[in-house]
Amino acid sequence: MDRFFAWAPAGLEQRWQALLARADEEPVPAPEAGARYDRTQLQALAYLKLRPGPARWGELTAAITAAEAGDASGFALSSSQPYPGIPGGGVKECLDFPRAGTQRELARTVKRLRAIAPNTGAAFPLAWHLPLTCAGWPAPVSNPPAPMPRTLPPLLGAGTWQDYGATSRVAGQIPGSRTIRY
Repeated sequence: MDRFFAWAPAGLEQRWQALLARADEEPVPAPEAGARYDRTQLQALAYLKLRPGPARWGELTAAITAAEAGDASGFALSSSQPYPGIPGGGVKECLDFPRAGTQRELARTVKRLRAIAPNTGAAFPLAWHLPLTCAGWPAPVSNPPAPMPRTLPPLLGAGTWQDYGATSRVAGQIPGSRTIRY
């Protein structure tokens, strides 16, 4: 989102945040999709619109502008799929990431994520789908995130424009490691 707003017309980030606040009060209609989108749904759909890369960012700009005027249809993935799915999700991460055990914990997590990242909030895929998908999972988290062992040899990490940040953070934990951007 930071790269998108750096590219976007001046003021779009503030307009986006105003749209999200409005969607908190009343979901924005998306008549072509037969849906209404609240804050989290708009954020999740915006994330999915950004994933193909900068060549499609104009679509998100247009969707925000139309939603400000009362029609959020531009956020729908398609008329047959008006609501966001779980990109790359499912249960494969349920043993890897901490998850809320109660509704109260989930509400606290959502509030914290909205404060940390007002443009994406709790809509980022790992934040919004894990609490729901993994709720009540019968096995405990057995592979939680942790610092990399210091005994590893140097790593060479390669990351695309989408995952370079995460790749370099991992490689940066191992002395002597390097990262290339592809």
